[in-house]
Amino acid sequence: MSSGPLPLGYDERVDAPHRHDRQAPRPASGPPPVKVPAPTLPRLLAGTSPPLAYLLVGSEVPRVLDGAELVRAHFRAHGIVERELAVADRGFDWEAWLAARANGSLFAAARLSEVRLLESGAPLGRLAPRLLASVTEASPLVVTAFSLEKTFRTSAFYRHWEEAGHAVVVEIWPLRPREWTAYVARAARDLPRPLAPEALALLTRASEDNVQALRDALGRLRLLTAPGTEPLSREEVVTLLDDEPRLGAFDFVEAVLAGDLRTALRRLAVLERLGTEPLLVLGALTHRLRAEFLPTGPRPPPGRRGLVSSAGDPARRWRDLVRLDRAFKTGRGLPPWRALENLVRAWLPPPGRSGV
Repeated sequence: MSSGPLPLGYDERVDAPHRHDRQAPRPASGPPPVKVPAPTLPRLLAGTSPPLAYLLVGSEVPRVLDGAELVRAHFRAHGIVERELAVADRGFDWEAWLAARANGSLFAAARLSEVRLLESGAPLGRLAPRLLASVTEASPLVVTAFSLEKTFRTSAFYRHWEEAGHAVVVEIWPLRPREWTAYVARAARDLPRPLAPEALALLTRASEDNVQALRDALGRLRLLTAPGTEPLSREEVVTLLDDEPRLGAFDFVEAVLAGDLRTALRRLAVLERLGTEPLLVLGALTHRLRAEFLPTGPRPPPGRRGLVSSAGDPARRWRDLVRLDRAFKTGRGLPPWRALENLVRAWLPPPGRSGV
């Protein structure tokens, strides 16, 4: 179930700048900036002279579309309520579209044009000057592209947008794990009831950088929660989302990362009794370890005696996960639950012993 637009980024007043968001926006009273990071888009739209053309690019489709909705809302507030949407795939007729745009609307004095790019290539570079030249105060333009590949960001099409004085490029980069926590907290602010800290932590872990999964979960909570001031508990969130197996899988992963063998085995047994798909549990473990072992991922707190802080050889652990994934999919080897139990026992020290 979908909900309204989520925030494009974290709160800049309390969170460190994103690694890609290095360019500070120029003052709103001057010429529009060539390129801005996603979190500054609302500020740019609220300025005294916002641009008339927007290129929003990012690999996370929901966040790019949320950015486009912010731009649409801005123009609606300024009297441009009519909108046309075109999806530019490989066979898109750009000539016909540009001709129709030049003719304008027969029923409205102003109209916002939106183009979703599904294909990029040489023709776009040649068309970009005409596309940008068609922009007027009565005919603004929004283009969305779902790619951050270097070949696209260095293309002639991209360069024309960067060089146009009345246009802006908004780059929407994926959030890092630490930024994801703040992102989820901001997205949950408009729920009918606030989230208790343990409920927020659970939702953050369960959504795991998946914007669409977060959107769906918040939409369900928004629909099923009665207004109030008492924080939603972890147990209430699990009940409302009706996703105990998946959420329980992340509890199991947290126990593994904390180096808590007894809790990990107990949670694994609960998941087996619930009839959880073993591949789901393995996938949750694989996803989280990938984030933990990345150089830009979260680091364990000082003194934490867990899997990450005493990881030994991450490559060996990764090979273990690949081997189990292959065994689960081919049906060879031990039963999946026994294989997961053996994996945890091999990785974690028995209670009272340190090291892995």
